[in-house]
Amino acid sequence: SHLCVEKQTNCDCLEIIVERCEELWDRVEGVRHKLTRILNPAKLTPYLRQCKVIDEQDEDEVLNSTQYPLRISKAGRLLDILRGQGQRGLQAFMESLEFYHPEQYTQLTGEQPTQRCSLILGKQACMSRTGDVWTHHMSQCGVRLKP
Repeated sequence: SHLCVEKQTNCDCLEIIVERCEELWDRVEGVRHKLTRILNPAKLTPYLRQCKVIDEQDEDEVLNSTQYPLRISKAGRLLDILRGQGQRGLQAFMESLEFYHPEQYTQLTGEQPTQRCSLILGKQACMSRTGDVWTHHMSQCGVRLKP
């Protein structure tokens, strides 16, 4: 009996997460026109690759495909790929908005951006990353990387 209650609670939590995810994607779609004009896919893809929500092939398609010659169309394709990644894609995208477009993050979530390490990557990954994106990310987290 206790197991059934626990299982039901877990299902309820999962449903809430899925609903919240869909609600946020609906909000993203509602401002898609604006987002595709302000997002720079070349700036976001290194972070999204490190989060493992896009791979090298996705990045190459977004940045180099002749099918997407304009930055706007590249940004639109990136949003489509991220949506296909479900909750992880949404979380990584929201985190990237926190770093690069905090005003859009606030508009979509109703929350102020936080200065925390990624929930997706975990503390170990946060501590081991280097590079410009992670240098910026770590400074936002209050972590200093050794040169």
